[in-house]
Amino acid sequence: MFYEPTPEQAADSDTMVEQEVSYLWNGAGTGKTLTAMEAIRKGGFEKVVVLCPKMAVSMWKEELEKHLKDYSKIGNPKYNALARRTTQVPKGVNMHWRDAVIVPFGVARNMVRSIDAINTTFFIDWQLGGSRLRGGKERRHFDNRYKTALIIDEAHNLKSIYAKQTRAVFGRSFKEDSLDGIKYGMNAIMHLTGTPVTRYFDDLWVPLRSGRSDLLKHYGCYEYSQFIRMFCRTKPIQRGNKREMVICGNTNHARMEKMLQDAEVMRRTLDDVVANMPPVTHRIVDTDYKSVPAGGVGKMTAAQLMLELSDETSELSTIRRKLGLAKVKSLLEYIEEYGQKPYLIGDWHTEVGEELYERLGDGHAIVNGATPSKRRDLIREAFNAG
Repeated sequence: MFYEPTPEQAADSDTMVEQEVSYLWNGAGTGKTLTAMEAIRKGGFEKVVVLCPKMAVSMWKEELEKHLKDYSKIGNPKYNALARRTTQVPKGVNMHWRDAVIVPFGVARNMVRSIDAINTTFFIDWQLGGSRLRGGKERRHFDNRYKTALIIDEAHNLKSIYAKQTRAVFGRSFKEDSLDGIKYGMNAIMHLTGTPVTRYFDDLWVPLRSGRSDLLKHYGCYEYSQFIRMFCRTKPIQRGNKREMVICGNTNHARMEKMLQDAEVMRRTLDDVVANMPPVTHRIVDTDYKSVPAGGVGKMTAAQLMLELSDETSELSTIRRKLGLAKVKSLLEYIEEYGQKPYLIGDWHTEVGEELYERLGDGHAIVNGATPSKRRDLIREAFNAG
């Protein structure tokens, strides 16, 4: 193991191994990634599919190969994970000898060529090690060649019952036994998120329907409409000539808490685990600052300071640029944990903005001096609309 798990991570990973569908909803900074990797190791899973935001793809590849470096169950000398950023398999790559495949949500959605024809999905083919399903398109079951786990990182991205990517993962009916969707044929499904409810309780229907439908039936909220009536407050609004009911709040908190306890949801905060977490690390950025007066920046006049910062080759400007780049990793980790809300990020150097934009990918925009005014207006309107 590359990391030594904390007692809390060890306990949670044991729980995940015992459950076919598990919900790791611990807070930010509690080490959910390591907990999931421990569950993979303890559960003896031979192949792993990770669905995650685009900016987390590289992180998952690095962490899997570090922590599970000698774990390969399919004959590789070292654990071999592949980050798939497009629907096309790179030339010369034998997919079937990869221990893990990490795929962004948007790419995974497009890799399901037909939600009905389950045996045409890349994931089924990969689990079978390249062999074909017997019985053609009408065959609805298969024996997995490899014990495979599906990890859904930042699982709150799959909450909308109308979103194509949600249906691509869980199938059109969201049922546990449905024969479509990426989850079909997986031996275990692990939901990871620090924010299972981004706003209202309706966010929880999809993960519970697709994993613990027995509980929904027991509590009388198996259908989406029943779930909304039981756990959400609604109000009517007028949209043009149409009157609609929209969710405006939560209700029945005690009943929801009891149902989540019955589902064995894991929920810890940073305060619960901080005593056993490794010490905080710091990154030191070295740079030359000969042009800064001996007394520091505070001794510079406003004119001197503006002159230094306006010159991108000056030492002070370099310090600011390197400081901005050093913050990118932590900023991305924060957004990954607390996504699904508008963020406005300002920076002084285009290099910092471009790095953030490249890592964040779709759904984000960059505005600088070269951005046309019409494009600026569109971005501003989209941001204000949430």
